[in-house]
Amino acid sequence: YVYYAGHGAPAGVKGTTYLVPSDADSETVQLTVYPLKQFYKNLGKVPATSITVILEACFSGQSQKGYLSSRTSGIRVSPVIPKTPKKMTVISAGTANQVATWEKNSSQSLFTKYFLKAMSGEGDKKPYGNKDGKVSLKELKKYLDDSMTYYARRYYGRTQTAQIVVNGKELRIGK
Repeated sequence: YVYYAGHGAPAGVKGTTYLVPSDADSETVQLTVYPLKQFYKNLGKVPATSITVILEACFSGQSQKGYLSSRTSGIRVSPVIPKTPKKMTVISAGTANQVATWEKNSSQSLFTKYFLKAMSGEGDKKPYGNKDGKVSLKELKKYLDDSMTYYARRYYGRTQTAQIVVNGKELRIGK
């Protein structure tokens, strides 16, 4: 399991996505950050039968306070999320162009709060789960879609939908 909490951002004309450390310089972002594609490639080399990556980050280039780069002229780069290796599950706080939002009191992100609640058993309860004592990825997705997405809209009027990718394919559930 790898849990990354921090910023993500797109850069360049191709919208390459990067994990952004707290001390990164927004003016030289491509020199001071870690490409998500390289991160996945390196994890793919780990001799494990499965790897789960939880990304508490968004790749829109925005934060609750606005754009990460302070000197922009309104040009937006569309983030391109790389494909994940076959043995990898990626659970992310939102889709590529969405902002990952925080609780009103800034205590934690909405994703972390509701991810932890779901995994501690709430996601296995009705109406999300089947009460079998395990939280499946589908139950997690249902729980996050109902709780985290609701509060992102309620607090900030924005859409934030957790994304789960398993073996390179997005997990989709019916309502």
